[in-house]
Amino acid sequence: MLERLEQGNVALSQSAQALREARDAAEEANVAKSQFLANMSHELRTPLNAIIGYAEVLREELDILELKRSLEDVEWIHTSAHQLLGLINSILDLSKIEAGRMGIDLHEFSPLSVMQEIEGMLAPIAAQRNNTLQIVTDPDIGEAYSDATKLRQCLLNLGANACKFTENGQIFILARADGEDLVFSVSDTGIGMTASQMNRLFQPFVQADASTTRRYGGTGLGLTITWRFAHMLGGTVEVDSVEGAGTTFTLRIRANLREYGAGEDDIPNAVQTEAVLDNRLRSTAKPLALIIEDQPSALQLMTRLAQRANFETICAEEGETGLQLAYQHRPDMILLDLTLPRVNGWQVLEALQADPELRSIPTVVVTVDDDRSRTIEAGAADHLVKPIDHGELNDIFVQYSQKHDGAILIVEDDPGTANLYARGLNQMGYTTQVASGGGEAMRLLQQGTFALIITDLRMPDGDGFSLIDRVAEMPEEQRPKIMVVTGKVLNEEDGKALTGKVVRLIPKNGLSPRKLGRNVQNLEAHGNAA
Repeated sequence: MLERLEQGNVALSQSAQALREARDAAEEANVAKSQFLANMSHELRTPLNAIIGYAEVLREELDILELKRSLEDVEWIHTSAHQLLGLINSILDLSKIEAGRMGIDLHEFSPLSVMQEIEGMLAPIAAQRNNTLQIVTDPDIGEAYSDATKLRQCLLNLGANACKFTENGQIFILARADGEDLVFSVSDTGIGMTASQMNRLFQPFVQADASTTRRYGGTGLGLTITWRFAHMLGGTVEVDSVEGAGTTFTLRIRANLREYGAGEDDIPNAVQTEAVLDNRLRSTAKPLALIIEDQPSALQLMTRLAQRANFETICAEEGETGLQLAYQHRPDMILLDLTLPRVNGWQVLEALQADPELRSIPTVVVTVDDDRSRTIEAGAADHLVKPIDHGELNDIFVQYSQKHDGAILIVEDDPGTANLYARGLNQMGYTTQVASGGGEAMRLLQQGTFALIITDLRMPDGDGFSLIDRVAEMPEEQRPKIMVVTGKVLNEEDGKALTGKVVRLIPKNGLSPRKLGRNVQNLEAHGNAA
């Protein structure tokens, strides 16, 4: 026992050192990136300011001289320079958010006043494509304590998008209070999107597809920044769309961030805002899912499915923050991407496995990497490859939404495989004992009561068929159910020997801890083979 404790301490110390080194390296990289962006900002803004300034001067002089053709040319120069300046500002905003240096300016303001400003800014943009703009604000919306500037930018991004992708149509923006939240819906009657196009939203420099970029222009940064600002303000952005019929974006933010732990000082970044909200979420009776994912569209999808399955959610966009949230909140399950900034998913898995308490949390890897066997060996409960199947992800949430009980005997001579099975069942709440062969299994059966036996058919001290026959001879009130997990190809004779004695037969190849647990759960629910 002392030797195990010492080994655990060494592993924890090594993991902590690796995390510190990764953190230091990430901080150095962020300093370098910030300095580069500051320099580039100065170098790019200086000539742009001159171009915009002289274009305005020329525009005034050409207007006086009534040189209409030249005036049109200068208007294009002026407009293009402003577009380029907006692009630079967006890149800088995104870089600040990713580096954790985007602050929140908390203050009290009137959402009604913000909506009036939005109307004045969007009206000329809507008119460019002959659109009608309608803005309706609930008079009982009240006051807000948040960041009005970031809210305004979110609504401008969404409203400008609606105007750009709609022609001879209508733009509706509705604002209302919903309990402790403020909800803003931005709807249009424009081109709409398909389901596959919606899955690509909220990623940096990505629009619905390449043809959209060619026809309508844009960088794809506006929605990414809107999505991240929304999370910094304690909220979310969701989208519903019908191709050819229009799109609705729904922005939801907290009306009063002061009530959730924010003081008069600025909140430094989105991670701290999420941590404040997490304390509130964990106080509920619902199960809690931690989602560690840096891709906004994937994070939004998993969050929506989790909430639909009656989970509360906490989110992290990089590994170090994810680990901090796991230590702080002990979630009921973790969804983990492998490609993360700062501390990657492999390091997160290693740190989770090094902690006895965090090791008991089922962690499902969701990534583009298809190295499934490696992630399972590293401690994952299962491995899903992007693009994920929505139904399977929903099944995962349902599976881990409640804990189970009952004693299970695992009969497996390979220690690694036995540990794999035990890990998955323990994470679902079952208690397990492991026997390396049939003889040891029978001794354990004499000492205790088990609801289920999970056994292979190949064993060093006699095969599994003998064990199954001996269990079948036990009194019915003491006889546990038997599930066979084997890599053996069964012939007709083998099948007859097992008939009536086992309740389920599962191929060993590709079996993950989660899938084993799901089979046990289904067996518990239905009581027979499936």
